[in-house]
Amino acid sequence: MEISRTDGQIRTDALEMLPDMEEYMVEDPGLRAPENCTDVYFFGAPGTGKTTLLMGLTGAVGEEYTLDMMSCGGNYARVLQEYVAAGIAPCPTFKSFVTVINGEVVKHDRKNSNSVYPVNFVEMSGEELAGKITGENVSSFKDMGNGVARLLSNENRKIFFIIVDPTVSRTEYGCRAQFDFINTLVGLFNRPDNDAIMQRVDAIHFVVTKADTLGNTDSERMSRAKEFLLDNYMGPVETLKNYCHTKHINNSTGNRPSVFTFSIGEFHEGG
Repeated sequence: MEISRTDGQIRTDALEMLPDMEEYMVEDPGLRAPENCTDVYFFGAPGTGKTTLLMGLTGAVGEEYTLDMMSCGGNYARVLQEYVAAGIAPCPTFKSFVTVINGEVVKHDRKNSNSVYPVNFVEMSGEELAGKITGENVSSFKDMGNGVARLLSNENRKIFFIIVDPTVSRTEYGCRAQFDFINTLVGLFNRPDNDAIMQRVDAIHFVVTKADTLGNTDSERMSRAKEFLLDNYMGPVETLKNYCHTKHINNSTGNRPSVFTFSIGEFHEGG
């Protein structure tokens, strides 16, 4: 679909009025995650859509969950909200940037009573993560050398989401690079040096982003997302299944990783 000049001009004007995201990507050497929360991590190679996923979450804040806009990465989350409201994609995350956005998830049960779960969403650079994992022979999360290593070592329970970009299948290099990342990441889970961290991980699942490229209905997108994972990443997917079964991770899904799809909406080239 093409964008008319009028629409393009509206986008340009809106972007000029938005705050510069780079000004909010300030490295905090003393970054800590609030205690007694579940830390939620999005692991993915550069460009897979981790920040866009977080952007979608900030834009959908409502009855199901809330975010703390006053502490930790609250200002960064507020800027993401402004971008999603304007319909403009975020810029790439700075290489060394890591932040934590604190919030609460509300679960409604059949008796109309609510359970509130405090969470921390961890935002980090895909470039930094991929460079460490696939390019530097890292055998332990503690070797990563940035704020992520310190956060992973805290006492909070954790949930890992592996973010997968289905559009890389269009290029041999992109698909291979993503395979290397996922394969190495899953291998890291099973390293003895990471046992202490992994004992605090309750769930590991996949999120296939850019799902608008997979079909028009939820069922079609889900079917194609699963097909994409199994066609291109069968090895690490099966390794992860076996690992979760052995370590009793993903108890709520029979120790099997689940697949979720996500799309923030329709994108246009150049806008």
